[in-house]
Amino acid sequence: MSSNKEEEIREIKKFLSKLEDLPNGKRIFNERPDCIIQGKTKVGIEHTRLFQPKTSSGIIIQAQEAKRDEIVRRAKEIYDESENSKILRISIAFSDNYRIDKNSEFGKEEINQLPASIFKIINKNIPDSGKKIKLSVFDGDNLPHGLKSIVIWNAGKKYGSNWVRFEGVTTPRISESIIQKAINSHNDKVEEYLKRCEKIWLLIIENNYSFSRSLNFSVKSDFLDFRYEYNFDKVFLFRNRSGTIFKLKSQK
Repeated sequence: MSSNKEEEIREIKKFLSKLEDLPNGKRIFNERPDCIIQGKTKVGIEHTRLFQPKTSSGIIIQAQEAKRDEIVRRAKEIYDESENSKILRISIAFSDNYRIDKNSEFGKEEINQLPASIFKIINKNIPDSGKKIKLSVFDGDNLPHGLKSIVIWNAGKKYGSNWVRFEGVTTPRISESIIQKAINSHNDKVEEYLKRCEKIWLLIIENNYSFSRSLNFSVKSDFLDFRYEYNFDKVFLFRNRSGTIFKLKSQK
């Protein structure tokens, strides 16, 4: 079973643990729909996720997130293979418009060299034990092309090693259009789902453990009052971190 499928099952189970009026029955995890609850009525649950829309410059955050993580991972590998044994906690912020794809302004060779460039910067700027420093282009620090900042913390064994990508940009607001787009990606498959169950629900996950799957709910939005176009019996929006469930209204 893939890690993505395992995460999907965990999210469905967490949703069901928070749901009032949960249908009784044996849970079977499938591919289409993703879960079937076999009770008096066979209820299917199809799982999908919300993702941030493209940025104004056309960057798909989800795709870039994975590629940026790979650069951070490779930089850490180079450090781990070096003679330096200091245990570091590293946070790396990429430039907002830094993209790694065929449309990138950065050459393939430059992108391939970025992990080694990150390693060199970190290796030359390790602070004393227990100390932390921040290198930033806004403070005039000379960082590799594509980076905004690097935080280096000589943490030691107490806190352990951790290298992460940090996103310092504004999280987009939740909106009716983002939700409807997620619904639309599954709406035409309802008849297929109903071959295996009597009722079918759509479960939409907002997972703010991941930046590309995070949306801002603190800004006023009418998404709960909006009536969505869907063919499912019920559609739920579930915030995975907080465990909050929203039942979305239908046009019907």
